[in-house]
Amino acid sequence: MKITVAAGDEYTEMLLIDHIEKARSSWRNEYIRIQKDNALIIGKQIKYLELFIIENSLKFIGKTWRKPNEV
Repeated sequence: MKITVAAGDEYTEMLLIDHIEKARSSWRNEYIRIQKDNALIIGKQIKYLELFIIENSLKFIGKTWRKPNEV
């Protein structure tokens, strides 16, 4: 699964190989959009971001987001 972290015009891409993998970034998570195998994270800059993907569930600092309905 490919994770794109975006803030303003800057982007950071990380490739997550396993279902249980940790991605770190300096961007704050505002929301996550799931489009097939891609997760788009758009937020504001902070010091630290932890994103966990466990069994296709996205978790961020103890909180869990549900996948939005496919359009």
